[in-house]
Amino acid sequence: MTDKNLKPLELLENDGILIGEVNFKPNRAIIIAFIAALALILTRHPLAIVLAAFILGIALYVHYNVKDRKTVGVYDNYLIVYGSENPELARRIDFEDIVEWECKTNQNGADAVMLKLNDEEVIYKDTFQLPLAAKLLRKALPAKDSRKIKEEKNKNKKLKFDNPFKRFKK
Repeated sequence: MTDKNLKPLELLENDGILIGEVNFKPNRAIIIAFIAALALILTRHPLAIVLAAFILGIALYVHYNVKDRKTVGVYDNYLIVYGSENPELARRIDFEDIVEWECKTNQNGADAVMLKLNDEEVIYKDTFQLPLAAKLLRKALPAKDSRKIKEEKNKNKKLKFDNPFKRFKK
């Protein structure tokens, strides 16, 4: 998504009902890590305390050093896609303009929501809250999920299977 498509938030029409927002930072995972570290510390086993210190260190690093920002806002008739560098800039994308969407997981740890638009534009928005993004998009745009589109295409295909035991039948 290029910066020329982004507009200030005040200029975007905001006439829909908010279903949910997807942020960049994994706040629930950080809370779960804090709770898991506390549970390990309460066991009072030396190796568990070392593991808890490691988990707690990572959770504190992410909590204080990773900047949280909105990435996608899901409304009843459209999406708001926020800018990566400047969160005050955003773009409104109506559901009619979306051909399909997909949540992609990368081996390098960067997860992204991919949106294919009518004008052949593809938008990737990085987030660590991929399950939340998938849940909100399935609720708002179930027919444009790329998994469902692929299932529908493959539903009508017949498998080409040659029976290896055909020569033994008489």
